[in-house]
Amino acid sequence: MSIANKVKNLLRWYIKETKRKEIHPVISQVIIPNLLRDKVALVMGGHGGIGKAIVNSFVDSGCKVIVVSRNVEKAKSSFPLHENLAFINFDLQNLSTINDMVHQAVSIWGKIDILVNSAGTHTENIDFWTVSETEYDRVLNINLKGCYFVSQKVASYMKENNIKGHILNVSSSTGGEPSWSPYRISKRALEGMTLGMAQIMQPFGIVVNGIAPGEVATGLINWNEGDSIDTEHNHFGRMAMPEEVANLALFLVSDMGNMITGQMIYMSGGRGVYDIR
Repeated sequence: MSIANKVKNLLRWYIKETKRKEIHPVISQVIIPNLLRDKVALVMGGHGGIGKAIVNSFVDSGCKVIVVSRNVEKAKSSFPLHENLAFINFDLQNLSTINDMVHQAVSIWGKIDILVNSAGTHTENIDFWTVSETEYDRVLNINLKGCYFVSQKVASYMKENNIKGHILNVSSSTGGEPSWSPYRISKRALEGMTLGMAQIMQPFGIVVNGIAPGEVATGLINWNEGDSIDTEHNHFGRMAMPEEVANLALFLVSDMGNMITGQMIYMSGGRGVYDIR
């Protein structure tokens, strides 16, 4: 790199840093007591940033929630003890026990009304020329294949038991952008799958939707409590908070969302909806 280019890059960095604003989050979780009373939700990956916020929102709204995690002890430590919380150990990379997992979930409170697919993983420090087949399979197996077959099994249970349930898929606004990344490919496919699932399940009264958040202040992007939530990835200049995503999730899986189906709702400050540069 020439000295001139180094100077230009340094100036760009300086201008960016001088314009940067410290923005700190205001927690705005909506609590509607008894909105999900008598409902049972199965939340895949329910102890991560977004998943945890969804679980807390559902429990506060009267729902019984089963958190599914491949590290159930870590999941348990993420929540205070609550009579409406249960946990199941299950790894989306090993679907051989998926029937047992669903049967175990049903046995806890006798039914499943809501499925939230919030488990996910992403890739770091890779490029198109070096990404391995192993890494590609790992991401697609968790983000797409696991979601597909868990939805298949739970929807079959709902159909057989005449449960007019809800399925909610947590995607990403980056799924709407051109990319070679296994993560973004999985999210792009999840959007199409959400629409297809909604179409095939509608005759049975099962509602299927998705949320595509932009940048969310969670540990997945190395955000820690107390950090600024400023970002350049949308024109609002800040990240979403997990509680904001949970508010939308609560609405979509409640009776208020019964006439909304096949939608992937972008909660991204415009990213993925129109160009952000």
